[in-house]
Amino acid sequence: MYDIVFPKNNELAFIKQANKLGYNKLVFIYSEKSFQSAPNIEKELTKHGVEIVKGCLCEKKFVESDYSITNSNRIGWMKQDVKLIFDIEENDHFMNQKDSGMNVAVAQQMNLYKCMYGINFSRILSYKDRYDLLGSIIQNIMLSNKYAVKVVFASFTKNPLEMRNPEDLKAFGRILGLDKAENL
Repeated sequence: MYDIVFPKNNELAFIKQANKLGYNKLVFIYSEKSFQSAPNIEKELTKHGVEIVKGCLCEKKFVESDYSITNSNRIGWMKQDVKLIFDIEENDHFMNQKDSGMNVAVAQQMNLYKCMYGINFSRILSYKDRYDLLGSIIQNIMLSNKYAVKVVFASFTKNPLEMRNPEDLKAFGRILGLDKAENL
């Protein structure tokens, strides 16, 4: 089981918290600017037994996340070796129609390029229109299940104390219709 987090010079606190919660792997996501200068914490890994994977967060100009029905050929971004896409649910709704950020064409492209769909638990907790967000997430989960897109459900937090127990994430994922997630 692993969790995905955004450290800001607090990697050791994340490792300790992951160890307490029972994670055996952490994915540290850094911005493109700080990816090369990310701290080396190899000596702490042997002490705590948590495997660390580093990832780079692509800027929005490299990964487009706004799709429309009229322009469905804008999914060429998927060829850029993107492994995970998250927070695609935050779209403006057009004429009271839900736009969940994923449609059939996007789900097929994600399956083709082995790109995973990430559900951000921290965003669910802090979002003001939570019912709209949960509706979009449920719709995206149904599309992901139908087109065999792997789903990752993680905390995506910047604060180590906001990391969640993996069993809690599993239970909430089952409520949303997630039978099997990649990291659970």
